[in-house]
Amino acid sequence: MNLKVNLEKILRHNFCDIILFYETRWQDSVLRSIQSYSQRDMRVQDHLTIMYAERKMEKRFMNSDTLSKLFSLNVMVIEKNLKGITPDESLFQPRQAGNCVNWVFGHIVATRNQVMKIIGERHVWSQEEAAPYVRGSAPLKDESVALPLSRMLTDLLASQNKLLTKLHSISPEELEEPVENGTVCEQLAILLFHEAYHAGQLGILRRLLGKPGAIK
Repeated sequence: MNLKVNLEKILRHNFCDIILFYETRWQDSVLRSIQSYSQRDMRVQDHLTIMYAERKMEKRFMNSDTLSKLFSLNVMVIEKNLKGITPDESLFQPRQAGNCVNWVFGHIVATRNQVMKIIGERHVWSQEEAAPYVRGSAPLKDESVALPLSRMLTDLLASQNKLLTKLHSISPEELEEPVENGTVCEQLAILLFHEAYHAGQLGILRRLLGKPGAIK
């Protein structure tokens, strides 16, 4: 691949992300390409090198300890936002659009299947159990289909114990091992963000039910 040609494209895109993408595959060739590009424009070379170094530093901040703390923060927020919500309230459907508390929480737990897969643990739920909570599924209104919040919380905490145990022992090299669509660290970070997004939705749904905010 001609990295010099691609570096020209970087000027019109988020070039640091692209450089780091290349760096995971061709390593030192990235910096050599930046240096050779400097023959055409020294200012571009300086800017790319500085931004490259900054992004490398950012990547170091997302380590196993940080992941552990942020996943733990997610669970704390989820537990607080669910406190005091009854089974009937968990099926309340927001007007216009949106999903109920039961679906949003179930979606969080169902997505833990992906987290477990990445760290080499067994799925939290079977495919059948997760089906009502996957993206694109029908609005959840039937109490006979919805799983109890208490059951889902138990399953979330069980997955959390496995996750934290794994993150406590995983090495930096293992975090950088390739998996589908990135590295172990990158995919865990994406799923962490996804989980935090829906944890925040639970807080909004809680307020729509007329309950006080749980995060103070």
